[in-house]
Amino acid sequence: MEVREEKIDNPPADAPSVKYVLVNEISKTAKTSEGLPAKVETPVTQTFRITVASQQADCTGVAPQKCFLIKKDGQKDWEFLYSGIEGFTYEAGNEYVLEVKEEKIDNPPADGSSVKCILVKEISKIKKISENLPKRTK
Repeated sequence: MEVREEKIDNPPADAPSVKYVLVNEISKTAKTSEGLPAKVETPVTQTFRITVASQQADCTGVAPQKCFLIKKDGQKDWEFLYSGIEGFTYEAGNEYVLEVKEEKIDNPPADGSSVKCILVKEISKIKKISENLPKRTK
């Protein structure tokens, strides 16, 4: 932006004696005082570990579907993951430990999740039958 400095006649004692008036707007790009692009705050996403069961389960979201059964680190019981894991290729008969992160979905569909789960790293893949699964698995 281009500004002009103007002197203020008889300013109050606790106010500046000059003011700056906008003359021309050159760019609307956010900049720091050094002329570099300003840092845009991004939400902090934390990663966490989950175990993915060796079998999927029948579940019903919008329609009947297959869901992953997962346990977050330290969790005892399996829970359904309806939305899948972005970047993850599942092979039945293997139990996985994954490092994942969740990201907020802007304007999610009314019948969809407001977060998505994204694979950060596959920590382990072991050929085994997962234990203590809910009865409805296939």
